Formats: sequence, structure tokens, C-alpha cells
Amino acid sequence: MATRVVVLSLEIPAVLEIFNRWSSSFPGIGKFGQRLLLVLLALSTGLCFATLPVIWSTAGWIFANYIVYIANRAVHAGLAAFLILMLVFFLKFGGPVAANLKRHTWAMTVFATANTLGYFLMTARNFWLGNLLLPGISAGTLIYWIFALRTSGEAVPVTPEDTEGWGAAEEMNRQLLEFAGSVRQRSGSAKK
Repeated sequence: MATRVVVLSLEIPAVLEIFNRWSSSFPGIGKFGQRLLLVLLALSTGLCFATLPVIWSTAGWIFANYIVYIANRAVHAGLAAFLILMLVFFLKFGGPVAANLKRHTWAMTVFATANTLGYFLMTARNFWLGNLLLPGISAGTLIYWIFALRTSGEAVPVTPEDTEGWGAAEEMNRQLLEFAGSVRQRSGSAKK
């Protein structure tokens, strides 16, 4: 149980690194995305606590297990939602990225989504299926990462410019920067 906290604290920066690589050309989207990740993590934590089983055992060990399951489920649900939204956005507006980044992003999305399901099964007291699914997910993802990521996949492809697509992305980037500035101004005036 103690190592799960360490693993979660490494998975969040891994997802942020994936996002930063996708959004390196769009600083407004990058700032907005980082805030979105925090909001999604908070929402998924609330949702996970809201769906806890009603029957609690008086044993402290069972309670500790549930807290670990909920923490894992919350973080993975937030990461999965963020990665799915990020993929949808960048598939529509993003520029060319390295093949390894695409593969890694899809693998991390499947990994986080499947782990959310696995920890849901554990909190729903389906320990047998949860205990099969969680290590299976990790093993499958590790095997995929070992064989799918290649040195040649690090090269960013060069594609012909799509001025209309880039123009739409730049406009959205400008709007997100403007929105972030207005939120900061409102929150600064609300504190006064």
C-alpha cells in the first residue's frame, strides 16, 4: 500500500510531461491544461468518495485499504479523463508529434482508464476480478511500452503547413490566454 503513493506521485508528473510535449507550441493551452488536470483530479476524488460502499467495517486495515483504493481510483480517473480530453483536442488541433509520443499517450490513456475500472472493482468488493485485472493491466502496458517504443519513433514528422488549422489553433490559444488572464483578474479582485 505504501508503494502505491509513490507510484501515484510519479504517474501525475508523467501525464503532465506527456501533455507538455503535446502542447509545447501553445503556452496558453499548456497553462489551461495544467489547471484542467487539477480540476479533474479534484472532481474525480469527490466522485470516488461519493461512490464508496455504505457498509464500513470497524477494522482499521479494511479502512486503510479502502482509502488506498479510493486514492488510486481518483487519481487514475482524473488522469484518464485528462488524457482523453487532451487526445481529442490535439487530434483536432495539434501539429505533428513524434510517433513514440502518440503511442505512449494512447498506452497511458488505456492504462489509466483500465486502472480506474480495476480499482472500482476493488471498492465494489469484487476482489477476485480486481486482483486479476490490476496486475494484468500493468504487465500488458509494460510489454507494450517495451516493444512499441523505438528510437526511430522519437523523430517529429515534418508535414506541410495547414495555415487554416494552425490559425484556428492559434486563435484558441489566444482565447485561452485571455480567459486565464480574466480568471486571474477576477480572483485577484475577489480576494480584496
